[in-house]
Amino acid sequence: MGKHTSEKFNVVLLILFFVIPLTALNLSYYLFAKINENLEINEQRVKAIHEVETLSSEADFENGFSRLFGNFFNELKNAANFNDAKFLVDSLNKKSEKIFEKPFPDYNLFVFKTGPDTKSTELLLTHGNIGTSKKALCLTFEYLYNMNISNNKNKSNDLRNKEAFARNLLGQFTNTEIIAKGITTFSNGIHKNSWFVWNYFVGDNEEVYGAILLCNVKEDYPEIGRLLALKSLKRRGNAIGAFIPVLAAYGKPTVQSPLDKSRIFNNFANSLTVQNVNNLEKWLKDSLPNGINLGNYTAFCNFERGSTHIAIVLVRAIKKFSFPKWLISINILLLLIMAIILFCGIGFDKWPKINLLTRFSLSYLLASFLPLILLVGVAYGYLMLYENTSINQAKSDLLSVLKTFDAQKNVSVKEYREAFVKALNDEKNKIIIKRERDR
Repeated sequence: MGKHTSEKFNVVLLILFFVIPLTALNLSYYLFAKINENLEINEQRVKAIHEVETLSSEADFENGFSRLFGNFFNELKNAANFNDAKFLVDSLNKKSEKIFEKPFPDYNLFVFKTGPDTKSTELLLTHGNIGTSKKALCLTFEYLYNMNISNNKNKSNDLRNKEAFARNLLGQFTNTEIIAKGITTFSNGIHKNSWFVWNYFVGDNEEVYGAILLCNVKEDYPEIGRLLALKSLKRRGNAIGAFIPVLAAYGKPTVQSPLDKSRIFNNFANSLTVQNVNNLEKWLKDSLPNGINLGNYTAFCNFERGSTHIAIVLVRAIKKFSFPKWLISINILLLLIMAIILFCGIGFDKWPKINLLTRFSLSYLLASFLPLILLVGVAYGYLMLYENTSINQAKSDLLSVLKTFDAQKNVSVKEYREAFVKALNDEKNKIIIKRERDR
């Protein structure tokens, strides 16, 4: 009787030992899943913060104007490599319509091709009606190009004649010291108060290709700048975004669909907007919320000093931990087997016969399974956290440097623009330039 009881106890003990690997399997999977989940959240946070900072910096219309012109100019370089005039024109027509589509405002775009001597300039592409002849446009480009490559400040008669056409189109200040290539500035020529940018490059056979982009300054260009930034965000496809006014007096939010129909997002946006200007100082002292869960999305915010709107980026929330179906199936199967063995043994006295050596070996292996799994889990977690922390730190440092550089660039561009406007309206400068021109 004692022997029979001992066998039953050993079998029950052996069955209970199955709980150890089952527990180890579930615990190890939980540890691995939580480590990966935290790594994904941290990685998403780094990317989302960079994305919202990019969105915030791109909200300035001048930035969007320069960026889209840069995109078109790259397409011009690519198309010029084929040395096929018809392909070049057809390709640029399609690319310009796509790049400068709405919400980009009405614009005037001109593409030129000339030789190094600028004696046979062709107007390859024109968009918009600026009210001036093709010859005047070509002479304007020739003037900008010649002034940009020339180190001689003394102008020839031919260059002076071209300057007159350039001044008619672009305004009084047509020296390359002010109208530099690739930099957005103001034009006060035929169309008063226009954004203006131009650039050129030297292609094969020393042929010179260039482009000029003009766009009238309108009262709603800040809103257009935000729409262009959201369009750029949508093209990257990483998130959806919005711009929320700091003060209620600054107007309605600028949002991507379907955020405008989301009650959760609208409540969150309303909580960020300052209803009373007297509370603005307190709002500026408080930090913006980041990593806020809004249903299936996580929200990240950024506010640039001097801006009127808060940039918000929403990314898909990282899926929370849950046991997979295959692991649930294994749990059910093992628990079912143990239950059947116990039921048959206790109810019908049908215990499986296991010799001492097998029982001891299995018990030893099962008992060592849990610490082994925990050791592997801890080692894996440490290595993954160390590796990803190093990578994320390097990314953060690089993005911080890029952000600082971009911020300094924007400050320089704004200072340049302000200096240009100031010089444009200075009466003494007008007299000096008129005196130099009449020499």
